[in-house]
Amino acid sequence: MTVSRPPLVDLGEAKTATVLPFLYGAEGQGEDPLDALFEGYAKYHSTFAWRSSFRRSVSEKLGAAIGETIAQKAGLEIIEPAIIKAMISSSEPPSIQNAQQKNGKLKRPIAAAVVRPGTESAADAEAAADAAASEKSEAVDADADGDAGFFKKLAQKFGQSGTKAVKDDPDQNFEEVWLRGAEFADVAVLGKVRKTSFWIEDATREGRDDNAKAIIIPGTRKTFEFAYTLWVYRLADGAVLGSMDVVQTIVSEKEGSGSFLKVDSDEDMLNAAISASMVDVARLFAPYSVRERRVFAKDPTKNARIAEAVKHAKKGEYRAALKLCDAVYAETELYAAGYNAALFAELSGDLAGAIGRMERLDASAGSADTARELQRLKGRLAESARLK
Repeated sequence: MTVSRPPLVDLGEAKTATVLPFLYGAEGQGEDPLDALFEGYAKYHSTFAWRSSFRRSVSEKLGAAIGETIAQKAGLEIIEPAIIKAMISSSEPPSIQNAQQKNGKLKRPIAAAVVRPGTESAADAEAAADAAASEKSEAVDADADGDAGFFKKLAQKFGQSGTKAVKDDPDQNFEEVWLRGAEFADVAVLGKVRKTSFWIEDATREGRDDNAKAIIIPGTRKTFEFAYTLWVYRLADGAVLGSMDVVQTIVSEKEGSGSFLKVDSDEDMLNAAISASMVDVARLFAPYSVRERRVFAKDPTKNARIAEAVKHAKKGEYRAALKLCDAVYAETELYAAGYNAALFAELSGDLAGAIGRMERLDASAGSADTARELQRLKGRLAESARLK
C-alpha cells in the first residue's frame, strides 16, 4: 500500500533558511552539531582557506543543491552565502537589507541631524542624537544578550577553536554576528561530508568477435562513494529540528580499448551523487509517499467470510473487506477477524477507527503483534495531525 508521510522536520513558522558550507572529514571539531554549526559559519570567514579545490566544490555544490531543494519543497527563502559572508566580514551590525543594497558592503545608516528648540547649535543637536542612538543600540544589545544564550555559546566557542585563536582573528565584530545570527535566517542547514572515495578496477568480460572466436573484452569500472550527515537548526534557540545520514554510490562502467579514459570524471560523478541524494533530503522538508507491506493475520478456523475479506483486500476493495471482518468479529470475536478489521480500517483511511479496533483486540487477546501495530497506528495518527 502507499502511505503518505509528513516531512521529517517540523519547520514551524520558519520563512528563511541558510545552508552553511559542510565540514569535510576531520576538519570539524567533532560530532557535536554545535561544533559543526560554529565551523560552518567560520568557513565564510575571510581567513578560512580550503585544503583542495575538490573539497570546496563538494561543499559549494552540495549547499546549492540543498538550498534549491528547501526552496522548492518547503517554500523557504534561501539567504545566499554571499550575504552571510558580508555580515561576518563587516565591522558594522549585520543586516540582509544593507548587504543586498550595498552589494555586500554593510553601512550603518546615519540619522539626519535634528535641531530642537532650545538647543544651542546643530552640532549639539547631532551630538544628542548620537547619544540617544547609542543608548538605544546598547539597550537592544542587552536584550539580545539576555535571550540569545545559544549565540553567546557560539561566540565563546570561537575562542576555544583548535584551528584559530581569537588573537589571530582580524574581525573584532565576530561575536556580534553570532549574537544577532537569528536576524538573518530562521533555520540553518549544516553538516559534515564523511566520505568521498573514488576507485577504479578492471571490469573485463568474456565475449566473441565477429568470427565467433572467444575473446576478452577490456572494461573499466569507476565507483564513487559519497556520504554526509546534515542537521537542521532553529537559530532562535539552537534546537536541532532533525538530522539525516545520506549515503550514495555512483558507478561508471565503460568497455573497449582505452575504457579507463572514457569513464565519467570526478566532477560528473559528484554531480550525479548530489542530485540522487536530494530525494532523501527532500523528505526532511516535504510530505512524501512510501510503499509499505501489510501482513494479515492467519485464520486457523478457515472462516469463509474472513477468506473472502482477504480476497477483497487484495483487489483494493478495503471497505468490503472491513464490513465482512467487522461482522465476523462481532459474532465470534475471532482474533484474525479483529486484527484484519483494524488493518482494513486503516487501508480505508480511517486511522482512528483502526486504532479503536486494535485497542479492543489488544485488551481482550493482546499479543506482540497487536502491541506493535497499535504503536505504529498511533504514530501514523500523530504524523497525520502534524501534517494537517
